Amino acid sequence: MTIRSPLRRAGAVLLCGAAALSLAACSSGGDGDTGEADAEIVADSSLPPLQPEMVQKVTTSGVMLDDWVFVTDASFDRPTDGRAVLVDLASKRMLGMLSGGYNQQPLMIAPDGKSLLQLSTYYARGTRGERTDVVTKYEMSDLLPGRETIVPPKTIRVIPMLATAQLTDDGQFAVLSNFTPAQSITVMNAQSGELVGEFASPGCGLVYPIGERRFMVHCSDGGLKIATMSDSGEVTFGKVSVPISPMTDPVSEKPVRISKTSWAFVSHLGAIIEVDASGDVPVVKRSRPLVSEADSAWRPGGIQPAAFDRATNRIYVLMHEGGEWTHKDPGTHVWVYDMTKGEIVQKLDLGQMATSIALTPGPNPRLLTIMFGASDALSIYDLASGSQTGSIDQLGQTLTTIQTRPVAW
Repeated sequence: MTIRSPLRRAGAVLLCGAAALSLAACSSGGDGDTGEADAEIVADSSLPPLQPEMVQKVTTSGVMLDDWVFVTDASFDRPTDGRAVLVDLASKRMLGMLSGGYNQQPLMIAPDGKSLLQLSTYYARGTRGERTDVVTKYEMSDLLPGRETIVPPKTIRVIPMLATAQLTDDGQFAVLSNFTPAQSITVMNAQSGELVGEFASPGCGLVYPIGERRFMVHCSDGGLKIATMSDSGEVTFGKVSVPISPMTDPVSEKPVRISKTSWAFVSHLGAIIEVDASGDVPVVKRSRPLVSEADSAWRPGGIQPAAFDRATNRIYVLMHEGGEWTHKDPGTHVWVYDMTKGEIVQKLDLGQMATSIALTPGPNPRLLTIMFGASDALSIYDLASGSQTGSIDQLGQTLTTIQTRPVAW
């Protein structure tokens, strides 16, 4: 077989020879030469023919395991091609991948770990045109797209954070935060796929579950308010609380859950604020400093900056050295704060930068980290010593969040 192909060259050297094809004629002009050369490409008959690639369907365990982790890639250099990659920490290999469309957001993993919902945005012309927001259901056994529900094209599109879309604790309803910039909440029946409706929440957004039919939203003045749902999913909002922190030291919108009705918020300057939402209005149960005067140069920060270990009642916080308004900067250390003792009990040096951290569930938890934009790897650390025990690479270019198996409250 002979193929004649014009090769355009601009002061470049043409490389002759390849694994299966050779250039019978190659030529290159000098610098600035933009002429065309004809190259005769001749197939090498001595090489064996290429074998056909086999397409296989792989079936995994029907339920998410302790060693399974989803890592999301918001795909900032290709924003219409977001994805979530499922990896196995035990074998350190990739199990599957979901395509999430524009600006990949975190997943809504069912409490039993058998299925998940993915909220995606698509545009008719790829990067423009009519917008469609859709919630797709996936079974954990095969990660193939299943039932789809079209929802109002208003869901918030920001640097991915877990609070943009959540399931109620019983897995009955999906609660989505909208921002146009008017704020509202969309509710979908996660079991049937039916859309319940959209409920206005002026000045308040994001979703923090606090039970089977309740969740909190975060308001622009720094307060919180509770939403109560009927059995059919209709939402009624309560009163807004007083601001949970002073405006001179606002809290991050990325808290960690510490009980069925409590969340711990971390402020920009390093205070840990426990919020109790067991009543009608959220109240601050306790506010304690994470950063002492001796460590005043240190700040919490990152995309997913904290994690909680229920077995030890400890919060793990990603920390860096920095000044005012560096709360989004990556961290180099993880400080371990004992909620019972009210003090720092350990400082772990990661040996590298990270923007997100998480803890695996189960009797032997591990610390996981990723670094947005500068690494394609999920790093794995021993929780006791803080030493890195491994990594899984080639997961994406702009890794944002880490999601482990959900644990019932």
